[in-house]
Amino acid sequence: MTREEHLKALIIEQYGTVSKFAQAAGIPQNTIRNIFVRGLDGVGAGTVVKICSALNVDVESLMAGSPAAPKHDITFDDFTYAMHNEMKDLPPEKKEMLLNMARFFNEELQKEKAD
Repeated sequence: MTREEHLKALIIEQYGTVSKFAQAAGIPQNTIRNIFVRGLDGVGAGTVVKICSALNVDVESLMAGSPAAPKHDITFDDFTYAMHNEMKDLPPEKKEMLLNMARFFNEELQKEKAD
């Protein structure tokens, strides 16, 4: 069973129809149907997170096409996957800007902890 077939089976099992799932997840129905045809690769991280949240599965099990695993709080791995997916097509200078922003926020957090 492909990842997409697994996804469709989870949707039907939990929601009965794709349209009910799409409405519950806040994702256009056409987006879900396109995933069935074109696959999960290239789907935006925000969409993947919405799918996982609505199905109560984690990103790793969805992307692996494995049996549903109970959803857990977003982990570093989920975040890393989401960031990678969002920034993979950015030019190097934009990636550097994001890294600088992360460093800035980390420095701010360290300052708050020191106070």
